[in-house]
Amino acid sequence: MVEHEVDTVVEVARTADQCATAVRGTAYGRLEAVLRESSHHEELLALWVRLLVTVTPEDLAAEMVDELWRRDMSEWLVAIEHFLDYAHERRTRSLEAFVAEVVSWPWALQVPFARIMLTTIAKSLPEDILPSHYLVARGMLIEAAEEAGCPGLISALTGLVAQGWRQRDRPAMRLAFDLTRQVHRELPDRRTRHQAIAAFALVLGQGRAQEPVTVTTHGGARTLSEHDDPTTAPGAERATVVAARVVRHAASGALERIDAELADQAPGEQELVSVLLALTLAAATRLRNDAHTCLP
Repeated sequence: MVEHEVDTVVEVARTADQCATAVRGTAYGRLEAVLRESSHHEELLALWVRLLVTVTPEDLAAEMVDELWRRDMSEWLVAIEHFLDYAHERRTRSLEAFVAEVVSWPWALQVPFARIMLTTIAKSLPEDILPSHYLVARGMLIEAAEEAGCPGLISALTGLVAQGWRQRDRPAMRLAFDLTRQVHRELPDRRTRHQAIAAFALVLGQGRAQEPVTVTTHGGARTLSEHDDPTTAPGAERATVVAARVVRHAASGALERIDAELADQAPGEQELVSVLLALTLAAATRLRNDAHTCLP
């Protein structure tokens, strides 16, 4: 990424954070001022749409769309349709059409539209998470996805990580259900799930070339590692052990061994998804910490 592109990403991240903070504090005058000062409206809109379709629960997103419909005076209709197209199909051209439509409006129409979007996003993100953290995580996943040979899955991977950030404020069963549903939607076949596992393993394997891969189970009752035998591990711990072994392959630069590991230890769909969810939550924790470090 060239220097001016980096500067743009940083500026978009800071502006998005200022907007989200203003909405959380109901400082709507400040929100409008920040938007007026920004020269990156297109990038901000694209970021907000990605957040809406990957982080926002379906019921909350439906409430947002309903409010947009009710408050529309015909000008918003086309943008809403483009948004729904992107939410359902994830087609880049729908996102681009949405952005182009919104920025073509008079300022008096853009501000209330953005306010409704941002209010929904602010409700969706955990309290200690800002849009910049999503951007930082996305940036870190880009390199891993490219190395794993799946650059087309970047948005799906970032969305899973963002969902994983809710592990602190969502019941475990609900989080598992939401993540599993997103996996079935964004990663519909075994090939894409293998690729996602490899990308997350690369993120988690950074700096572990010599360090053993260990995982402490919930509550600290047990510590599992890459050296445990997954065939004797009970219940959900099997997926954790397989995940640790996959991370070891990535840390050792042996990506070609991941597919064989999964074919041997996670041959069924449920087993494979369990390994993917274990890696998703681990990657979410690491990227949350890294994002806070990069953009405190």
